[in-house]
Amino acid sequence: MILRLLMKINISRNNIPLAIMIVENEFRPFIVRLIEYLYLFICLRFNREKALNISIGVAQVKYKYWLEYYTGTDNYSSFYNIFFFEDPIKNYDLVEWYLNQRKFRNSIEISEIYTGAKNIYYANKIDKAMITIINIQRLGRHLKSGDIS
Repeated sequence: MILRLLMKINISRNNIPLAIMIVENEFRPFIVRLIEYLYLFICLRFNREKALNISIGVAQVKYKYWLEYYTGTDNYSSFYNIFFFEDPIKNYDLVEWYLNQRKFRNSIEISEIYTGAKNIYYANKIDKAMITIINIQRLGRHLKSGDIS
């Protein structure tokens, strides 16, 4: 999954959103996210306020932030489809925007957003994902330059 995401996303600006996506994908595999989408669509029909606080997508961001970033309105419609929320570039851009808005910079602060409290285990997962991303990027640069020693 990491290689697929790296190929789709130009992450030269910030590795943190991709690290979050990697960790969240580990905690919330696709089948679980499918159930979350079903729940979201039911809530959009019957309890729109509840729908706003459901975390969805590869990056597990609340629906209200998807709306804020991608529509700039309070539109509660369900015009998005599952493929929209699964798009790695859309997830990356949303997470980068969200973190920049709130000025979260380190893995401990990010763990607080995603788990509700400072969480060393989650922060370590983010840090390990960052190291993996950096190592893959280095390998890619070496392969491009022909320097594989």
